[in-house]
Parts: sequence; structure tokens; C-alpha cells
Amino acid sequence: SPALFGKLLSQVEGLSRLIEDLRTLGLSENGQLHLQIVSTDLAQEVRQVVDLYEPAMRAAGQRPELDLPPARGHCDPVRFRQVLLALLDNARKHAVPGIVRIHAGVADGRCVLRVEDEGPGVPAAAAQRMFEAFWRADASRSRDGGGSGLGLAVVSAIARAHQGHAVCVPSPLGGTAIELSWPNAVGRG
Repeated sequence: SPALFGKLLSQVEGLSRLIEDLRTLGLSENGQLHLQIVSTDLAQEVRQVVDLYEPAMRAAGQRPELDLPPARGHCDPVRFRQVLLALLDNARKHAVPGIVRIHAGVADGRCVLRVEDEGPGVPAAAAQRMFEAFWRADASRSRDGGGSGLGLAVVSAIARAHQGHAVCVPSPLGGTAIELSWPNAVGRG
């Protein structure tokens, strides 16, 4: 039946994401996560991803708010989109309904991507562990919610492959801000 087919397709897509996340982490751990660094219009990349993901955010009661000054950054655009999707999905699953602010730009020779929400936020001790594979801030969050516990670990791995880092800090909006930054330089990866 169409309903059964839809459920099976959803499970296959979930397994495909899990396999790709595990592959990315494995490549990262072995120093084999190679990038295709090119000059990229960061604002355009963000807009394309948000346009695709906005219906899911709206269904969760969230409104994307874009803060996108014109900027060309050096990154792997495929991995950049992968990171942004993971961050938006994380916000959709764990943040309260409200604004999800997305910023991308270049400042002081560094590219920055930041996604922040209005809550509920993360305790400081938990923020230190957010990027560990399979770690969850709240033990009551079951894996039945659709997440593998790998999304933010993959985000961190991609940031490191760009010779950067990812951090989780309190957001001025009242929730969590996850920010990646990396050198705006050519020839890495």
C-alpha cells in the first residue's frame, strides 16, 4: 500500500543517512575526509538549504531568520550544506517553536556559520559534550525520535577537516547557538 511504501522509504532514507554519517566520521578519524575547497557564496548556499528545509521547520513551529551579509568564503560547499542541514535538523528536533537564526559570513579572515534558537538551551557541562558521537544531553531523548546521535559529531568532524572548530554556547535568543569557524583560505583538504 502507499502508506507502507512511504514508511519503508522513510526507513531506507534514515539508514542511508546513518551510513553516510558513520562513513564521514570514519574518514575523519583516519584523516581521510578530503574536501573540495572552492570560493563559495555563503549566503547563496544558506538560502538554498533553508528554502528546502523551511517546510519542516514551519511544521515544527519554527521561523528561519537569515543574517547573511554578502561574503565569499573558502569551503567545500557540499560539506557546508551537509553541516547546515544537520544544524537545522538539530534545532527542529530540540528547540522550542520560534525563531531559528542562521548567520553565515566572513570576519577577520575566518568563515563563520552559526545557527541559534530560542530555547530551551543546554547546560554548560552538556555543551562541552555536544559533539561526541552518540551522546545525548537528555537521557529521556530516545532514539525513537529519529536521530542517531551522530549529527553534531559529523558537524564537528567537517569543521576540523576545514581546519576549524565547532562550539556550542548560549544564544542571545535564549537558547543554544552552535557556531563553526574556519580559516578563509584556499588549498586545504
